[in-house]
Amino acid sequence: MPSRWFHKVGEREIGPLTFQDLAGMIRSGTLTEDSRVRREHTEEWVAARDVIGLSRAAQTLPAAGAAPAESQPAPPQPKPDAPKTASSATPAQRRRRSRLPVGPRTLIAGAVGLVVVLMVLVVGYPWWARRAARRFPESALNRPRPVDRQALEAVRAPRPKAPSIPGLEDGKARPIPGLEAVDPGLSPCLTPDLKTIVYAAMPDEATDYDLYIATRDDVSKPFGPPRLIKSCQSPESDAYPTLSADGLELIFKRSLKRSEWAPRFFRATRQSASSEFGPAAHWGVPGDDAERRGIALPQWLDRTHFKFIVADTPQTRKVMICERPDPKSPFGQPRESAMFYNGWLPWFLAESGLRLYFGTPEGLCVVSRQNVNQSFGTEVRILDPSATGPVKGPIWVAPQEDVVFYVSTGPGKKPDVGPGDKGCKLWMIRLQ
Repeated sequence: MPSRWFHKVGEREIGPLTFQDLAGMIRSGTLTEDSRVRREHTEEWVAARDVIGLSRAAQTLPAAGAAPAESQPAPPQPKPDAPKTASSATPAQRRRRSRLPVGPRTLIAGAVGLVVVLMVLVVGYPWWARRAARRFPESALNRPRPVDRQALEAVRAPRPKAPSIPGLEDGKARPIPGLEAVDPGLSPCLTPDLKTIVYAAMPDEATDYDLYIATRDDVSKPFGPPRLIKSCQSPESDAYPTLSADGLELIFKRSLKRSEWAPRFFRATRQSASSEFGPAAHWGVPGDDAERRGIALPQWLDRTHFKFIVADTPQTRKVMICERPDPKSPFGQPRESAMFYNGWLPWFLAESGLRLYFGTPEGLCVVSRQNVNQSFGTEVRILDPSATGPVKGPIWVAPQEDVVFYVSTGPGKKPDVGPGDKGCKLWMIRLQ
């Protein structure tokens, strides 16, 4: 029975696939040498380059559109200018050819040439064979492809009369003004007026990621110098913050250093937008004390609703909603939401609940629905990586849904990053 395989794109598993299916995907560039694959009935993910025989199988597949060998016409043969057969030569010519001597130098040169050829084949073969076996086609995922404008117009939010950020050109990524030097940065979030931003940064690896805050008086101006939120600092990794609409409540995820497992949510509050946040306290979520349970992607939907993701395994995820009667009341027990899109992780849900934004290897995407009681439709790509660069982690979308804030190595850069996420910076882009 042929082996069955799966490959991972983002957080989604694709499969089952045959070995030939994988080879065809490599041939087309859909899979790269770094793509993660696994055989059925195993839990171990390996790089495609480490699957024995996979790249060789991709190279032996016929190219798309090529005709079978038996159907290809034979190349035309040149017509001889003169007779070349032995029977056409004169008797004198045949006698002279038969008497041509084969000298010692000719024999030695032939023997040396034969030895060189054999050495190249025997000694050199492993080197160039291994190199050829490791050569994967260019990834099709990184090739810019036009956005489907008709599909995009059908799912996008209404275009605002006045842009959220004046002077920001459509589809042109820019570093977030005032925060260009932040490196690495992670998971930006803002208040709805776009005047306060909180994000995670790691100036050095002593304490892993910590939370920083920056403000500005006007959206047309750069943010002021960022400040460490000292009351939320810990030796663990503090990231994935989300701010309430009034900017007075901050919830973030704290996990073991350099680990996404054993995470917990923490909450900090302050009295006014100009005051400092108080000490962060554990914000209990049922099940977040389980050793292998993952919680992620916290997001304020409005002042009385809050969402997050629960993952018992990387393949089993659900969206949970917390609700409270008013901003001064505690939240009730989280309930599972039917709004989950069964595909990519829902990085950002619009306040209306009608659009869900997320990232894929092909760029930023959105799924939509007509009302909150329906399921989400097919994903539509908003922007491809040639405009944004590879997107890392959660995004934040302005209330008018015309500007996206995100983290990337930058347009035109490769998706891989160095140790400590060095090179990942804070960007913004206006949707076309």
